[in-house]
Amino acid sequence: MTTATRRGVELLVAVAASLLVVLVSMPFALQSAVLLVALACWIRVTIGELRAPTLAAGFVAAVVFVALAVCVIGPPRTSRDVWSYSMYGRIAVEHHDDPYVAVPSDFPDDPFLGRIGPRWRSTPPVYGPVFLVVAEGISRIARDSPLMSRVLFQIVAAGAAGLALLLMLRRSRAPGPLVLFGVGPVLLVSTVNGAHVDAWMLPLMLGAFIAVERRHWARAGFALAVAALIKITVLVVVLGACVWLLFEGARRAAIVLGGVAGATVGAGYLVTSRHAFSGLSANASMLSRASVWALPRWIASTFTSAHLDAPIAKLASASVVLVTVWACAYLIRRPGVRTASSVPAAMLTGAVMLVVLGAYVLPWYAAPTLLLAAGVADDRWVPLVIVQSSCVFAAYLVAPSPFGRLHSPHPFKWFELLMAATVLATAVWTFRKWWLDGALREAALASSA
Repeated sequence: MTTATRRGVELLVAVAASLLVVLVSMPFALQSAVLLVALACWIRVTIGELRAPTLAAGFVAAVVFVALAVCVIGPPRTSRDVWSYSMYGRIAVEHHDDPYVAVPSDFPDDPFLGRIGPRWRSTPPVYGPVFLVVAEGISRIARDSPLMSRVLFQIVAAGAAGLALLLMLRRSRAPGPLVLFGVGPVLLVSTVNGAHVDAWMLPLMLGAFIAVERRHWARAGFALAVAALIKITVLVVVLGACVWLLFEGARRAAIVLGGVAGATVGAGYLVTSRHAFSGLSANASMLSRASVWALPRWIASTFTSAHLDAPIAKLASASVVLVTVWACAYLIRRPGVRTASSVPAAMLTGAVMLVVLGAYVLPWYAAPTLLLAAGVADDRWVPLVIVQSSCVFAAYLVAPSPFGRLHSPHPFKWFELLMAATVLATAVWTFRKWWLDGALREAALASSA
């Protein structure tokens, strides 16, 4: 069997395993086992194709497009967030209230309320005005039909992912990036089948990426701003790009990109609701069980009785910002390690810090990071992106239920901590690699001068 044939089989197994979970209801343990097979095959074929491509880009793209279409057939298998999205739209459309003020539990007779996890029934949306516009539009079409609502949200997610894939194909025909982004269960099962809003940001972030490559700073800022009006955390990506440009002396470009992004986000929130930030503040102290910050929380809970979620979450937020600034201002700017696509690399750095150092990290959060990593294809960031997305995805496969209890103890807590420790160790190794590469190459440049 040739290398190309073997990798083609591995790719098809990865996709088929993901789609099997989408189409067939199965016991949770079996579902987890099948998804682990999909994850392992995806990692194997991704590493192979990034190192030595053998597959045709058209073949990979065709498989992914078919998979995206199939992902909308089955109900979400790993999350119930789609029902929260539906409920937020219904609060505005059916109950004529402000979703940023009223919460789902305020409407006990709504037929969608029972589909939402108990933990989230008293939580306002953490998403921005663009999300709410789309959610309201879907609610106007679906009305009281859960099936219609679910399918429409899945179609939007699949369509956005497909559009991002088309942009990737127009930018490059390399198969490795296509496999990295589109073949794994993180995109197919967690993000698209789960109908998550993270998929909506994909074409916007790739559009900004391409605009930055072409030095269209205003277009890039606007595209990132629209993405930030879906999830405000995208502003960290804007921060990374602006810091790089400022330290490179391109102040005008930084001002245009950051100014357009900031003005658009500010205007978007001003014209919607003055309570739009309520969801962000309400969830600011949350820690997810697969975040690297689960480690200090576990240590604190083991040896003390203090409840440190809030201060740890604040420390995590500060770390994301500070490490992004430091990395973009110094680490990846060193003459020995800078790449041809410098500003896109800074955007990827911000996205990586969000998922590695963020306090609240879920499997589908990795989809935009995988997309940007596929665009940059830097062999220093890509391993960390693969490890982070795989570890968080695997950590949520060992939960006692497919929707998990974020803080309750269970027999596999040790595995979640192991996954968090693996991400942290890989991040340390990655930063060390950046640092040593820069030192060695700078020494070589100095000796040859």
